Amino acid sequence: MSPPLAPAGIDSKVGVLSDERFGLLMSIQPRFANAILEGTKTVELRRKGPRDRPDVVIIYGSGSAKTVLGVAQLKEVHTSTPGDIWKKFGATAGVTRAEFNHYFQGSETASALELTHPRRSGDGVPLSHLRQLGLEPPQSWRYVERQVTTELLDALGLSSAEPLQHRRKSVSWRLPVPIGLADLGLIEAKLYRPLQLLVGSVRCVGLGGVGPRKAVVPEKHRPPARSELD
Repeated sequence: MSPPLAPAGIDSKVGVLSDERFGLLMSIQPRFANAILEGTKTVELRRKGPRDRPDVVIIYGSGSAKTVLGVAQLKEVHTSTPGDIWKKFGATAGVTRAEFNHYFQGSETASALELTHPRRSGDGVPLSHLRQLGLEPPQSWRYVERQVTTELLDALGLSSAEPLQHRRKSVSWRLPVPIGLADLGLIEAKLYRPLQLLVGSVRCVGLGGVGPRKAVVPEKHRPPARSELD
Protein backbone atom coordinates (compact mmCIF):
# COMPACT_ATOMS: atom_id res chain seq x y z
CA MET A 1 0.00 0.00 0.00
CA SER A 2 1.33 3.44 -0.92
CA PRO A 3 1.95 5.88 1.95
CA PRO A 4 -0.60 8.70 2.29
CA LEU A 5 0.20 11.90 0.46
CA ALA A 6 1.26 14.88 2.56
CA PRO A 7 -0.97 17.99 2.44
CA ALA A 8 -0.24 20.52 -0.27
CA GLY A 9 3.06 22.31 0.16
CA ILE A 10 3.96 20.10 3.12
CA ASP A 11 7.21 18.17 3.33
CA SER A 12 6.21 14.55 3.99
CA LYS A 13 9.40 13.92 6.00
CA VAL A 14 9.19 16.78 8.45
CA GLY A 15 5.51 17.74 8.24
CA VAL A 16 6.14 21.45 7.72
CA LEU A 17 5.62 23.83 4.83
CA SER A 18 8.53 23.32 2.42
CA ASP A 19 10.90 26.31 2.34
CA GLU A 20 11.75 25.61 -1.29
CA ARG A 21 8.11 25.52 -2.41
CA PHE A 22 6.59 28.14 -0.14
CA GLY A 23 5.23 30.37 -2.92
CA LEU A 24 4.04 29.94 -6.49
CA LEU A 25 4.98 32.60 -9.06
CA MET A 26 2.58 32.59 -12.03
CA SER A 27 2.88 34.52 -15.29
CA ILE A 28 -0.60 35.69 -16.25
CA GLN A 29 -1.73 37.98 -19.04
CA PRO A 30 -2.73 41.41 -17.65
CA ARG A 31 -6.35 40.93 -18.68
CA PHE A 32 -6.65 37.76 -16.63
CA ALA A 33 -4.42 38.97 -13.80
CA ASN A 34 -6.62 42.01 -13.25
CA ALA A 35 -9.76 39.87 -13.37
CA ILE A 36 -8.30 37.64 -10.63
CA LEU A 37 -7.41 40.61 -8.45
CA GLU A 38 -10.88 42.09 -8.98
CA GLY A 39 -12.45 38.80 -7.90
CA THR A 40 -14.30 38.17 -11.17
CA LYS A 41 -12.02 35.28 -12.15
CA THR A 42 -11.47 32.66 -9.48
CA VAL A 43 -9.86 29.91 -11.53
CA GLU A 44 -6.59 30.01 -13.47
CA LEU A 45 -6.10 27.37 -16.15
CA ARG A 46 -2.89 25.51 -17.00
CA ARG A 47 -2.04 22.61 -19.25
CA LYS A 48 0.03 21.27 -16.36
CA GLY A 49 -0.55 22.32 -12.78
CA PRO A 50 1.81 22.20 -9.80
CA ARG A 51 2.06 18.97 -7.88
CA ASP A 52 2.46 20.78 -4.57
CA ARG A 53 0.09 23.56 -3.50
CA PRO A 54 1.85 26.46 -1.80
CA ASP A 55 -0.50 28.84 -0.03
CA VAL A 56 0.80 32.02 -1.64
CA VAL A 57 0.30 32.64 -5.36
CA ILE A 58 2.34 35.57 -6.68
CA ILE A 59 0.64 37.10 -9.72
CA TYR A 60 3.06 38.42 -12.33
CA GLY A 61 1.45 40.42 -15.11
CA SER A 62 3.18 39.29 -18.29
CA GLY A 63 3.23 41.02 -21.68
CA SER A 64 3.29 44.80 -21.48
CA ALA A 65 2.80 44.88 -17.70
CA LYS A 66 6.06 43.18 -16.67
CA THR A 67 5.09 43.70 -13.02
CA VAL A 68 4.07 41.63 -10.01
CA LEU A 69 0.55 42.95 -9.44
CA GLY A 70 -0.55 41.15 -6.29
CA VAL A 71 -1.12 37.83 -4.60
CA ALA A 72 -3.85 35.30 -3.96
CA GLN A 73 -4.29 32.10 -2.00
CA LEU A 74 -4.29 28.74 -3.71
CA LYS A 75 -7.27 26.78 -2.47
CA GLU A 76 -7.05 23.68 -4.65
CA VAL A 77 -5.59 22.25 -7.86
CA HIS A 78 -7.94 20.14 -9.98
CA THR A 79 -6.59 18.01 -12.83
CA SER A 80 -8.79 16.13 -15.28
CA THR A 81 -9.67 16.07 -18.97
CA PRO A 82 -10.21 19.43 -20.68
CA GLY A 83 -13.89 18.63 -21.16
CA ASP A 84 -14.40 17.87 -17.49
CA ILE A 85 -12.48 20.96 -16.37
CA TRP A 86 -14.58 23.17 -18.63
CA LYS A 87 -17.78 21.63 -17.34
CA LYS A 88 -16.82 22.28 -13.72
CA PHE A 89 -14.94 25.56 -13.97
CA GLY A 90 -15.75 27.18 -17.31
CA ALA A 91 -18.09 29.67 -15.67
CA THR A 92 -15.39 30.96 -13.29
CA ALA A 93 -12.31 30.72 -15.54
CA GLY A 94 -12.85 34.08 -17.23
CA VAL A 95 -12.33 32.77 -20.78
CA THR A 96 -14.59 31.95 -23.69
CA ARG A 97 -15.10 28.37 -24.84
CA ALA A 98 -13.18 29.18 -28.03
CA GLU A 99 -10.21 30.49 -26.01
CA PHE A 100 -10.37 27.42 -23.78
CA ASN A 101 -10.42 25.01 -26.73
CA HIS A 102 -7.54 26.80 -28.43
CA TYR A 103 -5.37 26.73 -25.30
CA PHE A 104 -5.95 23.04 -24.58
CA GLN A 105 -5.84 21.86 -28.20
CA GLY A 106 -3.91 18.59 -28.34
CA SER A 107 -3.73 18.23 -24.56
CA GLU A 108 -5.25 15.23 -22.83
CA THR A 109 -5.22 16.85 -19.38
CA ALA A 110 -6.05 20.25 -17.96
CA SER A 111 -5.54 21.82 -14.54
CA ALA A 112 -7.72 24.37 -12.80
CA LEU A 113 -6.15 26.33 -9.95
CA GLU A 114 -8.79 27.69 -7.56
CA LEU A 115 -7.76 31.08 -6.17
CA THR A 116 -9.19 32.92 -3.18
CA HIS A 117 -8.54 36.12 -1.21
CA PRO A 118 -6.86 38.16 -3.96
CA ARG A 119 -4.81 41.14 -2.77
CA ARG A 120 -3.66 43.86 -5.17
CA SER A 121 -0.47 45.80 -4.52
CA GLY A 122 -0.57 49.58 -4.74
CA ASP A 123 2.53 50.04 -6.89
CA GLY A 124 3.47 46.48 -7.79
CA VAL A 125 6.98 45.10 -8.15
CA PRO A 126 8.65 45.68 -11.54
CA LEU A 127 10.63 43.06 -13.44
CA SER A 128 13.92 44.71 -12.48
CA HIS A 129 13.17 44.22 -8.77
CA LEU A 130 12.11 40.66 -9.41
CA ARG A 131 15.48 39.96 -11.01
CA GLN A 132 17.29 41.51 -8.05
CA LEU A 133 15.69 38.78 -5.97
CA GLY A 134 17.08 36.15 -8.35
CA LEU A 135 13.78 35.42 -10.10
CA GLU A 136 12.97 35.31 -13.78
CA PRO A 137 9.31 35.29 -14.81
CA PRO A 138 8.35 31.72 -15.75
CA GLN A 139 6.55 30.81 -18.94
CA SER A 140 3.80 29.29 -16.83
CA TRP A 141 4.66 28.95 -13.12
CA ARG A 142 7.50 28.18 -10.75
CA TYR A 143 7.98 27.58 -7.05
CA VAL A 144 9.48 30.33 -4.89
CA GLU A 145 11.36 29.70 -1.66
CA ARG A 146 10.15 31.10 1.64
CA GLN A 147 12.71 33.89 2.05
CA VAL A 148 12.15 35.30 -1.44
CA THR A 149 8.38 35.05 -1.02
CA THR A 150 8.63 37.05 2.21
CA GLU A 151 10.78 39.70 0.52
CA LEU A 152 8.29 39.94 -2.35
CA LEU A 153 5.37 40.37 0.03
CA ASP A 154 7.28 43.13 1.81
CA ALA A 155 8.00 44.86 -1.50
CA LEU A 156 4.34 44.58 -2.47
CA GLY A 157 3.27 46.09 0.85
CA LEU A 158 1.29 42.94 1.64
CA SER A 159 3.42 41.49 4.43
CA SER A 160 0.58 42.19 6.87
CA ALA A 161 -1.85 39.99 4.95
CA GLU A 162 -4.31 38.10 7.11
CA PRO A 163 -3.28 34.58 8.15
CA LEU A 164 -4.25 31.92 5.67
CA GLN A 165 -7.58 30.37 6.58
CA HIS A 166 -8.80 28.18 3.73
CA ARG A 167 -7.07 25.01 4.87
CA ARG A 168 -8.24 25.30 8.46
CA LYS A 169 -11.51 23.45 8.22
CA SER A 170 -14.08 24.55 10.75
CA VAL A 171 -15.50 21.81 12.93
CA SER A 172 -19.23 21.34 12.63
CA TRP A 173 -20.85 19.49 15.50
CA ARG A 174 -23.97 19.28 17.56
CA LEU A 175 -24.97 18.15 21.03
CA PRO A 176 -28.38 16.47 20.92
CA VAL A 177 -30.67 16.26 23.89
CA PRO A 178 -29.72 13.00 25.67
CA ILE A 179 -32.99 11.18 25.09
CA GLY A 180 -31.25 7.85 25.63
CA LEU A 181 -30.24 8.87 29.14
CA ALA A 182 -33.75 10.06 29.87
CA ASP A 183 -35.09 6.70 28.73
CA LEU A 184 -32.77 4.96 31.19
CA GLY A 185 -33.92 7.18 34.03
CA LEU A 186 -30.42 8.48 34.65
CA ILE A 187 -31.39 12.16 34.72
CA GLU A 188 -33.41 13.38 37.65
CA ALA A 189 -36.30 15.65 36.82
CA LYS A 190 -34.90 18.58 38.82
CA LEU A 191 -31.64 18.45 36.83
CA TYR A 192 -33.11 17.90 33.40
CA ARG A 193 -34.42 21.46 32.88
CA PRO A 194 -30.98 23.12 33.44
CA LEU A 195 -29.42 20.55 31.11
CA GLN A 196 -32.06 21.28 28.47
CA LEU A 197 -31.31 25.01 28.70
CA LEU A 198 -27.60 24.31 28.38
CA VAL A 199 -28.09 22.14 25.30
CA GLY A 200 -30.37 24.75 23.73
CA SER A 201 -27.74 27.45 24.14
CA VAL A 202 -25.02 25.56 22.29
CA ARG A 203 -23.98 27.47 19.14
CA CYS A 204 -23.61 25.14 16.21
CA VAL A 205 -21.42 26.04 13.21
CA GLY A 206 -22.00 24.76 9.68
CA LEU A 207 -25.38 23.18 10.36
CA GLY A 208 -27.91 25.57 8.91
CA GLY A 209 -26.10 28.73 10.03
CA VAL A 210 -24.86 30.07 13.33
CA GLY A 211 -27.16 30.52 16.28
CA PRO A 212 -28.75 28.82 19.24
CA ARG A 213 -30.30 25.47 18.51
CA LYS A 214 -33.53 24.90 20.38
CA ALA A 215 -33.83 21.49 21.95
CA VAL A 216 -37.04 19.65 21.23
CA VAL A 217 -38.01 17.00 23.77
CA PRO A 218 -40.74 14.48 22.89
CA GLU A 219 -43.79 14.61 25.15
CA LYS A 220 -43.15 11.21 26.66
CA HIS A 221 -39.66 12.26 27.80
CA ARG A 222 -40.62 15.57 29.37
CA PRO A 223 -40.22 15.74 33.18
CA PRO A 224 -43.18 16.42 35.49
CA ALA A 225 -44.29 20.03 35.95
CA ARG A 226 -42.56 21.94 38.75
CA SER A 227 -45.76 21.97 40.84
CA GLU A 228 -45.68 18.20 40.88
CA LEU A 229 -42.10 18.17 42.21
CA ASP A 230 -42.63 20.61 45.11
